[in-house]
Amino acid sequence: MVERQEEEQRQEEEQQPARAPRQGARAPTRRNRNVPATAQLKKNLGTLLELWTEWSIGYFGKAAKDFTTNERNKDGPTKQMYMRRNKIWRVQAYLVNAGHTIEAANDKIRTYYHTDKPTPLYTVIKLDQRNPQLRFIPSGIRVRDGIHLNGNGPLGNDLGGILA
Repeated sequence: MVERQEEEQRQEEEQQPARAPRQGARAPTRRNRNVPATAQLKKNLGTLLELWTEWSIGYFGKAAKDFTTNERNKDGPTKQMYMRRNKIWRVQAYLVNAGHTIEAANDKIRTYYHTDKPTPLYTVIKLDQRNPQLRFIPSGIRVRDGIHLNGNGPLGNDLGGILA
């Protein structure tokens, strides 16, 4: 009787069309792309100046500001590092575009956020995004009033008495 059931199963399998071999439980991700080796972010940056150097010049031959979408999203850790650092880079770029040198911009950030270490600075900027009393800068990120430039000072910038 067992032999008869096995024989019936074999006949049913022969009648069904052959299935393509299964490649895995999940569909292949699009993140495994061929990305040049120069598109890397340095691990363990310690200061704001190192962050700015990575953004504007790069440590591995390509500046982070020139990364393509594929390079930014090539894998999970790179995507997360870029996303976190981008918040700080946007504040730095805002101040530099307003006429500050990078050293003066970093001093201003250090004064108002009380740190120049990237991780605690990212955490504070992230928390500030939930505070509706803070103002947006043109790059769409909320900053504290001391960082925000409202056009009262020289070069159209309010220096807040810190860098004047």
